[in-house]
Amino acid sequence: MTTKVKLLGFWCSPFAFRVVWALKLKGVEFEYIEEDIFNKSTELLELNPVHKKVPVLVHDKRVIVESFVILEYIDETWPQDPLLPQDPYEKAMARFWAKFGDEKLLESAYKAMWSKGEEKQKAMKEAVESLEKIEEVLRGKNFMGGNSIGYLDLAIGWIGYWIPVWEEAGGSMRILDSQKFPAIAEWSTKFLKHPKTCHPGTGRLPIVTSEQKKYMLTFVHRRIESTWTKGEEKEDALKATMEALEKIEGELKGKSYFGGENKYAYLEIAIGWINYLIPIWEEIASIQFLDPKRFPAITAWKSKFLDNPLIKETLPPREKLLIYLHQRVKHREIDATIRELAETKLEN
Repeated sequence: MTTKVKLLGFWCSPFAFRVVWALKLKGVEFEYIEEDIFNKSTELLELNPVHKKVPVLVHDKRVIVESFVILEYIDETWPQDPLLPQDPYEKAMARFWAKFGDEKLLESAYKAMWSKGEEKQKAMKEAVESLEKIEEVLRGKNFMGGNSIGYLDLAIGWIGYWIPVWEEAGGSMRILDSQKFPAIAEWSTKFLKHPKTCHPGTGRLPIVTSEQKKYMLTFVHRRIESTWTKGEEKEDALKATMEALEKIEGELKGKSYFGGENKYAYLEIAIGWINYLIPIWEEIASIQFLDPKRFPAITAWKSKFLDNPLIKETLPPREKLLIYLHQRVKHREIDATIRELAETKLEN
């Protein structure tokens, strides 16, 4: 009798990826459901009412939450190719370092990306110190558990892919130095090249060029500013957004999709939202981003993207989205007015 396995995840969540990797390594077939963590589905809220987070594993109506708990459930339910060591001490150490990776390294590295000044420097220092500990554990090994991928590799496998992206997103930030951490660098390469460590439904994690990441990150940052700001600030943000669109236009020129003819790539998933959301933002903010004459390649790509049946059926209702975004703008204006009044009162 075939058991039904379903996983609710989010496309860039290292916690969800752990579970994806574990299921693939075990050879377990599963249905992957992409969640919008900023607009959580009723299903997610019903399945995980306590934390309201991904990942959530559903196995024959049994619901399991929290990535480490899910990994152990998978390992015990499908005992072939064990992930956790059999020795009690080694098992305890694997759990310890998995927790260390989340509580020390992941938190500090992620904080370093978003913070500034002294706070950023402190977070970077903490992240490097955590990596030094992991370097020691890895030295002389192919993988954390020996010669094959195990529980701890899955628990901290995000390091080799996510930290470099966070470094780039965080600007002048360097945490994962391959010369300082040769064992981690070698392990990361082996781990990411493994055929089972891939994104659900997309094959092996695509390698996005440094320039493509910069365009995407710049665009995501600037589009928020240009939608909600006013005056000179709005003009500056609009200019930056146009420059980002020009880069994307250059990448798309002569292609049907970023991945080539009739092939969706990483960037389709990452920035496909511009095709649907930007026209709505234009309407709300009384601005124009996507001029078909200026951006013919993006315009052609937009039409193909939105005509895809799988895309069409997942888009939110336009009118509902308009109402929601209008409310967001209104709330932002009210907050800005309150801050301005408070500052005036303090000055007086």
